[in-house]
This record gives sequence, C-alpha cells and structure tokens, in this order.
Amino acid sequence: MQATNQQFKQSFSGSVGSGLGAVFNSSGRRFYILEHKVSSQYHKAGESQRIIIDEVMIGRDPKCQVRFDESFGTVSREHAAIRKEGDNYVLIQMSKTNTTYLNGIPVKDRWYLQNGDEIQLSTNGPKLGFIIPPGEQSMVKSIGLSARLSLFRKQALAPYKKAMTVLSILLVFAIAGGVGYGFHSHNKLKDLVAVLDTYKNRTNEALQKNSELNKEIARLDSISKVRPKYSGGGGSRPTGDIATMLEDVKGSVCYLETIVYVEYDGEKKAVGACGGTAFLLNDGTLLTARHCVEPWLYSISDENMRMVNALATAGVGKVYSVIKAYYGDNVIKFTSYDFNQDKSQDIVVEWDDDIDITLPMPLINRNGELMVGNKSMFGTDWASAHTNQTGNIIADYAGSSTLKAGEKLYVLGFPMGLGVDDGNRKIEPIFNELSVARDGLNDSGCIMITSGVDHGNSGGPVFANRNGKLVAVGIVSRGDYQSEQYNHLVPVKNVKR
Repeated sequence: MQATNQQFKQSFSGSVGSGLGAVFNSSGRRFYILEHKVSSQYHKAGESQRIIIDEVMIGRDPKCQVRFDESFGTVSREHAAIRKEGDNYVLIQMSKTNTTYLNGIPVKDRWYLQNGDEIQLSTNGPKLGFIIPPGEQSMVKSIGLSARLSLFRKQALAPYKKAMTVLSILLVFAIAGGVGYGFHSHNKLKDLVAVLDTYKNRTNEALQKNSELNKEIARLDSISKVRPKYSGGGGSRPTGDIATMLEDVKGSVCYLETIVYVEYDGEKKAVGACGGTAFLLNDGTLLTARHCVEPWLYSISDENMRMVNALATAGVGKVYSVIKAYYGDNVIKFTSYDFNQDKSQDIVVEWDDDIDITLPMPLINRNGELMVGNKSMFGTDWASAHTNQTGNIIADYAGSSTLKAGEKLYVLGFPMGLGVDDGNRKIEPIFNELSVARDGLNDSGCIMITSGVDHGNSGGPVFANRNGKLVAVGIVSRGDYQSEQYNHLVPVKNVKR
C-alpha cells in the first residue's frame, strides 16, 4: 500500500535513540531482517542482516547502515530508507536518479512493507528480502547483549560516530563507585538519552572543547588537593619499637592514582579517577589490589555500573587505566596492561535483561536473584607489576598463610586520601593497627581481621613483626562486598611470581 509522501531525513532519535532502547530497554521491541540476495564487499549472498534501530538508509554512502560497494554503479549513495512508524515499516525512495522497486513495482515516494517483500535497488540492481521473524523470535530481547551492542555500534555509529563517542564517555563515568577513594560517577543511565539529545546539535564542538568533561576531569584531578574530614577506621599512632620499624618501610608505601580512560572510534578520553595504596618490594615488584587497577570489574550493585561492565565485557571500545605510584619524591607510571592478575576466578554471567558482565568473583543464587556470594574469592584481589625501582619491603610469602588469631598486624596506607599533600612531606602514609581474627586463612583464601580499614587503604601493605623487622604478609582487599567491611586481607602468598 502506498504511504503518504513525506521527505526522509534521518533523525537522532530514530537511530541512536531507538538503538539505546534496543540495547538497554529491549522489552517489547522487535527487529526485522534484510536478507542479502547478492554478494558485495560488505555482505555475502544469503546473509541475514538484523536491524534493531528504527531508521536505516540503504546505499553506497559510508553512513548508510545497509551499504553496497562502489561496484554497484546503479545504486545511489543514498538510495532508499526504511523507517519504523508505529507497528509498520515504510520503504522510502531517496535517490533522484535511480529507482527503487518493491516486488517489481517502482516506489515513487513511500510504500508500506510486508513480511516477505523483495526490495530491488534500480533495474537489475541488488535485491534484499524483508523478513519479520515469527512470534517471540522477532523480539529484540532474544538477541544477546553482546550482539545487540555490536549491532548498535554498526547501525547507530554510521551517521552519528561522534555522538556514539560521547555516549561511551558518559557511560564509563559510572564505573567503580565505592571500590576505592575518590571515584565519581556521572548521571544515571536513564538520563543518557536526554544527555545525548542535548549533544546532538553540538557534537563536534563538544568533542573539540569538551568543556563539561574537562570540568569533571579537573575536579577529579583535584582529589589529592581537597581532602574530606576522615572518620573511618585506623589512624592510630605507632609507639615504641613499632615506630622505629615503620621508618624502614613507610618510604616504600605508594599513593596510587588511577585514571580510567576509554578509547572509541579513535577518540581517547579520561573519564574518572580513584585513589588507593601500593607498595614496592625489595625485588622491584609493585603490589596492590586488583580492584585499584581494574575498578570497573568490582562495582555491580548499581545498574549503571553493570552497564559499563557489560560494555567492557562485549568489547565495545577499550576501557583501561593509567596508574601513577607516588612515594617520597618519586613516581612510577603504569597502565593496567602492565599488571599481572589472577583471572582464574573471572566469570562472565548473564545479568538481568540479557546483560553479560565479567566478575572476578563467583555468584550465589538467593531467592532467584544473582548476587555476590558470602564466600567471595577475594583471594584473587591482587595485582603486581615489575619495575626498575627497588623498595625496602620484604614479603613473607610462606608466613602469610600461618598467622595466628590475636597476632598484631600493622597497616600503612592512605585512607580517604589522607597522607597525600596534608603533611610536611608529599607522601606520608597513615598508620593503623589490626589483629588477626582466626588461625590461618578462611575458605576464600584470605586473612581475617577483627577491625576494618577504609577506602583508600585498598592495595596497601599489611605487616607482621618478625624478629624486630616488619615484613609484608598481606594486601588490603575490597573486603566483604555486602557488609562493606574491609575484613579480608589477601595473603601475599597468593601473588603469582
């Protein structure tokens, strides 16, 4: 049936907006298939191209979602379009020189599509079959998240590359809240469509000047200069021989600054930062917690965090961190790729709405809801990197698994960022005293302690007194995820050397 004439102009909401709905709110949404009946540079004969957005263009132009190569001389650069209007799909003629045929009949302006129709681009040109899968098979939710993200990238990216770059930046703003001191998230995911709609008329300017992002990054960069009042655990004053022993090791305790970056379509943007602690061993190894190096894997309680994890899991863009370890007047620079980790416990799980995420810990099923288990494998929450610097800390690998209940332990670190630029020296780690809660390791392979440490201590060294010398026996871990108590320490014996 002929549709009312209306000039086609691709809209932001019809591509990126509808694509966001297909990826993150797929319930009730349907897709259709274009079956390619001839081979081209971009598609093989018989290939079924699933279309999940509301508007696509067909032609030789690079921004066309259904694209043909230059060998198809009778296919215009912008030949035709398909638009979803309510429950209907409409084929729209765009080319002024080459005809579009529907079931052999020329389309003058617009024509409604029916399941099984055949589209042909110009006389003797390539043909496409229009197919709506039956029943539930046509629901977008039947497509896994990774595949939806890939389709979204290909279909929404073509006409709106820069807007998609902004999207990836804004999404990654949400990562890592609560796993280290000072990481800040952006707006809720549900607001992203509105944010992107605001950006659509000034995307180029936003990417060039990037004023809002620059303000946010400037604020994140000021973390080490503006410290909140500290009210957490720790901060006791060392006395007697312990104070003397601490002088030997505290110069090798590093303040860790982690800045997370996203790369997408050739663009590289800083999207957030967090702080933590690391320490330098006498053999040149830098030790810290893995969640200080890859924070986006450890924050799953918030929907936005899971979405960003899903992007990383699906390989949409590249998420990584640039890390600086400050100690005394020195600084060592790394990227997250420089660190060794134990990924043996990493699993990819299907979260709600077909969202696949990577977790460095197993899950339990409680009342039908997947959640982090009480026996989480935080024993793998460590990361190590080799440096050309040597510290003054010795690791007691063997002794870290045989600690006795009641034994005193000593922690140096930067809780809530304290100890950085707030004293006579630039780096002055904060002291804390703990006690071992049970003999040996628990069933998660961790040291249990009776009192907690705080955000920013993460990744820092835990010392035991061995014959008048402090040796590292543990690394401050994320602790119990659900109770927010930092009562698990990773024994240094877990670090793979």
